Amino acid sequence: MRLKQMRSKRPRSHVGSTTRAPLWPYESAQFRPHRKVICAVLVVALLGIPATMLFSQDQHPNKLPANNTLPLDFPTFEGANAVDHPLTNQQSINHISLSFSLQEWSNEFGIGLQITSPWFLHEKVAARLGGFVLWKHDTNWATFYALRLGLIGANFMANSDIRLYGEGGFLFLFPNSSFDSDPFAFGGYGHFGFEFFLPMVNIPASSSYFIELGSNGTGAKTNSGQSYLNGFSISTGLRVYL
Repeated sequence: MRLKQMRSKRPRSHVGSTTRAPLWPYESAQFRPHRKVICAVLVVALLGIPATMLFSQDQHPNKLPANNTLPLDFPTFEGANAVDHPLTNQQSINHISLSFSLQEWSNEFGIGLQITSPWFLHEKVAARLGGFVLWKHDTNWATFYALRLGLIGANFMANSDIRLYGEGGFLFLFPNSSFDSDPFAFGGYGHFGFEFFLPMVNIPASSSYFIELGSNGTGAKTNSGQSYLNGFSISTGLRVYL
């Protein structure tokens, strides 16, 4: 009996044991604490894009007649297409567009430029690429950079010059070595947007103001171990359709 107990207490050998290496950066220790945040942002974004497409004007009781003629005092939109409306250029609101924005991402101020593709899939879906310059307020306003690449799903409100959309995609972060020694961080983003079209005044292209409310999720941490650029984000700016 004593011999069996001594054998059972003998430590197991670890020779030949191996630790599986991460298959891709998302499985590394840097991103492991933030998996839930990144997944939540991407899930909300992916659910929000089709949600904005469900409220189609085709189901509205004020559907346009076959000849698409309306009184001048009754402006509306059919799907995502402006229909004979004096405030917008119906030939350009679904074209490629350029945007300038001001934003605050988790207490970090920044500015950005975005380019949006022409709208497709019945003019309800588009792709957007944006570049951003941000300043970290608690490190003497150190400059760092970010890129966003995502998809948009949108529709116009009934009887209004307001486009509602959901957007989500990938966030690529390029930190400053003064507060984060890692050269690159990866994450996701998602938000809901409201686009208010402006009257056309002596310009051939349509333009709009917009506001976007959502969140970012990244695995970025400062050299002291504090995470940043995670949480609520708000952006506003001007968009011009070419």
